[in-house]
Amino acid sequence: MANNSRAKTVETICPYCGCGCKLKYHVQRGKITKAEPIKDDPVSQGRPCIKGLTSFEPLTVERLKYPMIRRHKNSPLRKVSWKQAFKFIKEKTKNLKESDIFFTGSGEFTNEDNYVMQKFARVVFKTNNIDCCARLCHVSTGKAMHDAYGLGAMPSVMDDVLDADVILAVGTNPAYNYPVLFNRILEAKKRGAKLITIHAVPNATSKFSDIHLNVPYEALTAFIAGLLNAVSEECRSKVDGFKETKKSISYLTPNYVTKLARIDIKLFNQVVSHIVASKKFVALHGMGLTQHANGTENVAALLDLCIVKNGKTIPMRGKCNVQGASDMGCCPDWLPFGGSRSAAKEAWGIDLPAQEGKKITETLENAPVKAAYIMGMNPAQSLPNLNEVHVQLENMFIIYQHHHPSETAKFADVVLPGAMLPEKDGTTTNAERRVRRIRKAVSSPAGLQDWEIICGLAREFGYKKQFGYKTSKDVFAEITRAVPEYAGLEWNAVSTKDDCFAEKEIRFRKLVPIEKIIQVESPKTTDYPFTLTTTRLQYHFCTGEATRRSKTMMKMQSKPVCKINDVDAKKLGIKTGDLILIKSTAGEIEIEAETDATLPSGMLVAPYHFEGVLINKVIPSHRHLDERTKTPNYKAVKVNVEKVNKRQ
Repeated sequence: MANNSRAKTVETICPYCGCGCKLKYHVQRGKITKAEPIKDDPVSQGRPCIKGLTSFEPLTVERLKYPMIRRHKNSPLRKVSWKQAFKFIKEKTKNLKESDIFFTGSGEFTNEDNYVMQKFARVVFKTNNIDCCARLCHVSTGKAMHDAYGLGAMPSVMDDVLDADVILAVGTNPAYNYPVLFNRILEAKKRGAKLITIHAVPNATSKFSDIHLNVPYEALTAFIAGLLNAVSEECRSKVDGFKETKKSISYLTPNYVTKLARIDIKLFNQVVSHIVASKKFVALHGMGLTQHANGTENVAALLDLCIVKNGKTIPMRGKCNVQGASDMGCCPDWLPFGGSRSAAKEAWGIDLPAQEGKKITETLENAPVKAAYIMGMNPAQSLPNLNEVHVQLENMFIIYQHHHPSETAKFADVVLPGAMLPEKDGTTTNAERRVRRIRKAVSSPAGLQDWEIICGLAREFGYKKQFGYKTSKDVFAEITRAVPEYAGLEWNAVSTKDDCFAEKEIRFRKLVPIEKIIQVESPKTTDYPFTLTTTRLQYHFCTGEATRRSKTMMKMQSKPVCKINDVDAKKLGIKTGDLILIKSTAGEIEIEAETDATLPSGMLVAPYHFEGVLINKVIPSHRHLDERTKTPNYKAVKVNVEKVNKRQ
């Protein structure tokens, strides 16, 4: 019997969220037939979520199977060989300056894929113009944590929740988005912990809270800083920066912030009392805290509160390897070898590019380039201000490397078929900075790992020596030399143990003054009286290339709907199932409405997973980006809404 006909099981990592649960795939005749939990997995504790257990379903649906090129913008893509695709790319890009081209890494791909991609950008094109999906979600977390701890990653682990006596969850919904973390929250509650949730809208997690505060996003920074101000009155600290930070927020009194946030001052005081009395304080946050024009300040205020309480902070990351993609250098302000030019010269044979690169939110709008090599991202759906982004993509030479068709693929001049995580060999790094082994369960339709594709292209450009890896193990070995945070990690240990971590040690604790208390967007106007916030659904993930091709996930949720307060809907003559038009300064979209009595008046909530309804067309950018990180404001967008009359 041929090898691919034999039944086997393969233990590897879930391709979805930043928890990075271990799964056991059952393989028969070259296809995965089932996924099972790993009972002793320290991450999932044997209880992964439904997305993970159905993660194999998209592998055989509508895959990109072979290289394709488009010789002219109006011509169709046509199948070519790898050699022809590489030659075409070289022909189109060989004369570009380093400032003319942009690259992306991917939170869905391995450390090895991402490391080789950033090396390709810096070695072949001499540019730091590389970024990844972290720019759209948690780069603000990394920046604030670096300022507060000297560490751009979570210093805690999920199990720290189990020992907490007070858990503060801000702008996050782990019940839907990180179920294995939520399991720990419920266990902590059984042990007596208090759960306090702060979110602009009620969610599945807030249903389990002891205290829930509906804080409008416009007041979020001031409210958290107000909590810090009140708590620090009782919990004086000798930590560096305490006096300066206390001075910067002294005007944020309980009366002031509760009026601003429209919160009962008695509830505010209860929260303060719980935090002050806490001996084992833990704070969680998600994109409801970071995806704002003031996102870095939001995170800084929450970290200050953790430091004052000597507590733990747990920011869960979106994609399974977004931490790793950032660690590998898929960001414009990172340099390998700790920035040592002599070490880079010796290892890579080049002088590292000196100029800081462009961020993806700048590149595809404010500072467009002539070409973009997009790996494992879908910016034509995920970026804000999509009408403008699509114009820029149309005018660029686009290399698109991914495993499924997407909105971005429609703009591609070259399509390079990538592999999904169950088809890969290598490592990923979860939100805890736990480095986990990826094992290949089945082969991808195109047969190549993504780092192998990049190496093939590098050789076409004449860089055979620098990209002569034979295996993922070879790439990992170089990672441990080039990325200081991964020094000392060994392939065999990562392959056999579950407790291999990249650097997690806090270098210092420093309070950061909260200097910039701003409203996330301009005040509501008669033209735009509603606030739209985007959200992640329980049964879908990011831009949906995988989950929209999962029969189980689509059975759970097959279409996007926009939730609207039932009283607001009645005033506008809107009922569940009606088509509505949402308008902002950036654009407009049509989407089906669903009335919701639990939603605060004036709020709209819509998902971003569905290609058929590009919600980010109404998300503005420009002045709405975080000044320090250029992360977009996806969470508080002023819009108008009206019912769409049925067409004749």
